[in-house]
Amino acid sequence: MGRLEYYDDEGSCRQTRTARTAGKKYHSTDSAPTRTFLMTFIGVILVGALFLFAYAYVNSSDERAEGENTWEAIGEELIPIVSPEVSAADSNPLTSGIDMTGAVPTSSSNIMKTTGGFYALTSTQQADSITLGFGGDILFDTRYAAGSAIASRGVEGCFSKDVLDVMRYSDVFMVNNEFPYSRAGSPLDNKKYTFRADPSSAAYLQGMGVDIVSLANNHSFDYGQQALLDTLDTLDAMGMPHTGAGHNSAEAEQPVYFYAGGLRIAVVNATQIERTPSPPTRGADAAAPGVFRCFTDAENEELLRVIRNAKTAADYVIVYIHWGTEKQTQPDWYQTSRVQGIVDAGADLIVGDHPHCLEPLAYVGNTPVIYSLGNFLFTSFTQDTGVLQVTLQLSTKQVTQLRFVPMVQVNCSVKAAAGNDRQRILSNMRSWSSGVTIDDNGIISRQ
Repeated sequence: MGRLEYYDDEGSCRQTRTARTAGKKYHSTDSAPTRTFLMTFIGVILVGALFLFAYAYVNSSDERAEGENTWEAIGEELIPIVSPEVSAADSNPLTSGIDMTGAVPTSSSNIMKTTGGFYALTSTQQADSITLGFGGDILFDTRYAAGSAIASRGVEGCFSKDVLDVMRYSDVFMVNNEFPYSRAGSPLDNKKYTFRADPSSAAYLQGMGVDIVSLANNHSFDYGQQALLDTLDTLDAMGMPHTGAGHNSAEAEQPVYFYAGGLRIAVVNATQIERTPSPPTRGADAAAPGVFRCFTDAENEELLRVIRNAKTAADYVIVYIHWGTEKQTQPDWYQTSRVQGIVDAGADLIVGDHPHCLEPLAYVGNTPVIYSLGNFLFTSFTQDTGVLQVTLQLSTKQVTQLRFVPMVQVNCSVKAAAGNDRQRILSNMRSWSSGVTIDDNGIISRQ
């Protein structure tokens, strides 16, 4: 037990006491414990430094063998050098080989837009796989039942949890935006149905898990040029990828490219609707905004040219096309006569919409075709619908699963089909789809 010297308030030494009876201010006259602590601490530091030196010396053997200065080589092992130009995404295997300098976020948390204009996935739901999801037509115009419903109920009130899970699970989910986002313009003359939604409603897309929208359809131009331009501005401002319409034909025809783990995916979007010589929905040209039309022979040849070019830049080409005859569950001549040319041009998957109902699945060569996904969230009527899921393995760049998920649109909401509804939808799809097998889980394969 150390002796303590007691000091009064003036600092004079009055007496010494043991530690138990020390006064108000004191210091120890026995410093042995302090010295012991300091010596032990210094010893631990020295041993640790020697260990790090030895570790670095061993690891720097390659550099020293090549004539590098020993101390510089060891220093490089002890002090990792990190370039300030290297971003976190550069170490991500999904973006390996992609220049992510200047990349900006999109409306999706797992997708970045690069300065090169394509979209890089920074994460996927499954390792070594990417899942693509496709739905049909949506409508947010509040003058119609579906638009009014989502405005009042919100996304969760119009899509059941199991449907939202399917949509949000997709690494890239696509729907057809069957209206412009605008407060401007006037409805086109001599058109029975014209649609328009407030730009603020574009936020519903994010809640649904949508990652890309198609604009090549017969309603994007319902309120004229300014409304279409407002649509492009609205989607661009929120970082939502879109295809099928633009300020000119080059922009309207431009595919959207997604890159992930070395796999390059292109999405091309065009419309055969409307099928009249002077359609209200204007096709884009070199100097005027519009949509990418592919109805006439000349327009179809342009579509095939775009697909061929996309195939040279991508491993997997998707053609999402607005075609077919309304309320017909069988494809019409303009679908069946054109599909082989689309496949020959390089399409790896063809997804259709517009007829407001489901149409068959088919294989044309090795290319799966779903002629129509029908309405997704569009009316208050009870209608069969569904989501097409495609899973690709990144390492092999091959499709590992093709699946149709049956759903029902009822009372302005979408829910997963169950029980008799599920069996009925699958049974209908099987009966319409020759040469295709669809099992009870919706897994699609060629017979």
